Amino acid sequence: MKPNLWNSLESLSIQAALLVEWEQAMGEDFAKAREFLCPTQEQAGSYPCRRPVPCGCRHRVIFDSPEDVSAVCDCDGEGCERIILRAEDLIVYALKAGMLAEAIRRAFAFDGLEAAGLGELRSWLVGSWGVRHSPVFFYVPIRESGVLAEVEQVCAAAPDPFILLTPTKRFCTPLVELALRRHGCTQLALAGLVALTAPGHLEILPSEKHSLDLALGEFGKRVPEGKALERAMARVEAKLDAIAKRTLQAGPEIEGMSDNVARQAFELVRKLDEGHTTRGPSLLTVFRLYCMNEMSAERIAQQCGCSKATVINRLRVLAEKTGVSPERLRRYSAQFETMEEDLTDWRAKRIHRQGLARGHEGGDEAEL
Repeated sequence: MKPNLWNSLESLSIQAALLVEWEQAMGEDFAKAREFLCPTQEQAGSYPCRRPVPCGCRHRVIFDSPEDVSAVCDCDGEGCERIILRAEDLIVYALKAGMLAEAIRRAFAFDGLEAAGLGELRSWLVGSWGVRHSPVFFYVPIRESGVLAEVEQVCAAAPDPFILLTPTKRFCTPLVELALRRHGCTQLALAGLVALTAPGHLEILPSEKHSLDLALGEFGKRVPEGKALERAMARVEAKLDAIAKRTLQAGPEIEGMSDNVARQAFELVRKLDEGHTTRGPSLLTVFRLYCMNEMSAERIAQQCGCSKATVINRLRVLAEKTGVSPERLRRYSAQFETMEEDLTDWRAKRIHRQGLARGHEGGDEAEL
C-alpha cells in the first residue's frame, strides 16, 4: 500500500504507534496529518528496524540510564547496529479520532448530529446528510468480518439507512456491499476522494466532486427503500387483521387466503435472520419461540442456554427491524405455525418433482 493518511489507518490496525511508525506509514502526508495524533502515557518496549530491508524483528529497548537509551537487535547472525534513542522516541501516539471525524464532517459539509442513544460502537459518528438527516459514520476496518459485524451493530443502534465512510475500499468486499445494500446503506472510501491540503485540514478533490454527488444522489434515492421490510411487514399485518375479521364473519371458506398471507409474513421474518453471526439464539429462533410458541423471555433463555437480556435484545431488534412489536405478532401464532408446516411440505414436494423430472423416481428420500 502507498504510504498516506488513509492507508496508514488500516495498516496500523490499533491506530496507535510510535511517531516513527506513523511517519513511515503516512509518507508524504505525515507533516500535515500529525495534527491528528496525540501522545499517550504508554511507552514502547521495542523499536522498529531502521534498515532499508528490515531484519524481521522489533529491536529490544535497553535503558542504561534516563539519558542512555538504545535498541538492540536479537536476530540470529550479525544482526543490526545498536540504535541510539531518546526517551521521547518511545512515546506511543494515538489517533485523535474525534478530531479526524470533525475534519471529515467539514470537508463534506455534513450537518451535525447528536450521538445520544447509539451505545458503544467502533464507528465514529461524523454527522448527517440530506433532508432526512441520514447518519454518517467513519469506520477503520482491519478485516472483512469486522466490517460485517460493525454494519450489524450500527444497524441495531441506528436503524435508519446510513452512510459508512472507510479509509479505503480494501475490506469492502461484495459481501459487505450486499449487507449494506440490504439495509439501504452505502459506503464511500476516502482514499482518492479526500485529500490533506493543510495541517489537520481535509478537502474533497475537485475532480471527484461530480462522482461524489452522483453517489450521494443514488443513496438518497434508496433511503426511502431502507425500511422496505418494515413497510412490507406492516402491509402483511394489515392483511392479517382484515383476514382475521373476515374469517370470523365468513367462516372457514377463506382459511386458505389467511395461510397464504401468513406464509408471506413468515418469509419476511426469515429475511431478518440472513447472515446471522452473533452468539446465542438467532432472531428467527426467538421469533419462533416467543411469537409462535408464546414462551416467555425467561423460558427462552433457559432453553437456549443464554441470558434473559440476550433474548430481550433479540426481541428489541425484531421490533426495530419489522416495525411491529413481538406481542402483536403473537396474535398470528396459529397462522405462522400452519404456514411453516405448509412451507416445509411445499419444499419437499418441489424436491420430489425435481427428482421425477430428472428421472430419479426412487431417490427422493436421499435428496431430502
